[in-house]
Amino acid sequence: MPAMHFNIGGRVATGFALVLLILVAQGVATITALRVAADHFLAFQRASAATNVIHAMESNVVELQRSVLAYTFSGFEGVLSRIRRVQKGLQRQFEQLHAELQDQRRQDLLKRMEDHFLSHTANFAAALEEHRLRDRLADQEVDQSAREASRELAQLLEQAMAAGQYRWSAHLGLAQEHLLTSHRDALAFQGAPDALLVRDVERRMRLFNTAWQPVSGLIPDDVRERVEGVRIQATRFETGFHSLVRATRAYLHMVHVVMAGEEAEFARLTVELKEATLTEQAGLDARLHATMATARRDALLFTL
Repeated sequence: MPAMHFNIGGRVATGFALVLLILVAQGVATITALRVAADHFLAFQRASAATNVIHAMESNVVELQRSVLAYTFSGFEGVLSRIRRVQKGLQRQFEQLHAELQDQRRQDLLKRMEDHFLSHTANFAAALEEHRLRDRLADQEVDQSAREASRELAQLLEQAMAAGQYRWSAHLGLAQEHLLTSHRDALAFQGAPDALLVRDVERRMRLFNTAWQPVSGLIPDDVRERVEGVRIQATRFETGFHSLVRATRAYLHMVHVVMAGEEAEFARLTVELKEATLTEQAGLDARLHATMATARRDALLFTL
């Protein structure tokens, strides 16, 4: 009787131990699966956050390209402020992505993008200096000197006509016409740079100098100093215009060649980084669902 009691008790204890062992195993398996799923979910969240940042970065790159071109043609300070805001926004997005991206391949892509961005920022700063130099030359050298020379020429011409010095007046009038036309074309070049306008200004200034040469032999001594002042201002205008052309060409080369290349490469790398992140996100989503499916299957097997 005691042996039979022991056998029944032992069997009950053994059965209870087996059930407890199964429950513990089921709990461990479930907790492990949930931890793996939680890790996959956190990684998926990081990938989703990175994807959102990259999408915003794409928009900022387009905005940067558009704003640089707008500033090229307008020179408005409001556009310049927008460019600086976009640059700061991109810098913050780089900082976010450095924290979110874990794998070496995407970090390398991000580093290359950042190098192009920093190069673009430095080149824009250099281009901005060329643009400001161009504006100073246009205002202080080209426009101002042409206006002063034209004003003095008009007074000399009026004086020569009043004195009946018609031969002198003819040369002064011809020189005035060429200077005024050169000034007009120089202002047109500032608004819309064109090689044809450069050639027209140079041709007109050659004609001005040709018309001006006989003047020195015809003028009376009392206005010689004023006539020399006109010649100096006209030379200053011509020299200033050539400097304006050089600064304009340097600025346009920086914007349309150097910076455009940086923007194109930056945009290409952004697309590549986005595709790599979307691929990573899809893989994490698949692994998350696979982990949850495995957890449900294991739980079902333990209950059978």
